[in-house]
Amino acid sequence: MSNDRNSILETALIFAVGVAAGCVVGILFAPERGKKTRHNIQKEIDKAGEMVKDNFEKISKEAGKGIEAMAGHFKS
Repeated sequence: MSNDRNSILETALIFAVGVAAGCVVGILFAPERGKKTRHNIQKEIDKAGEMVKDNFEKISKEAGKGIEAMAGHFKS
């Protein structure tokens, strides 16, 4: 169970780093000017935030299931 939790957290961290790297590369290789760039950056930050939130919720649910399973194991 511990390995599963570590694997999920590791995957979420790698995903977040990938999103950040993609944003940086996108800005460097397809620059816009001024207001448009700020708008695009904000839009990407919002999307990344939603993805992180969704992944956090999934991880929390899985962790809760693991905790419940372990609690049931120790009660027996």
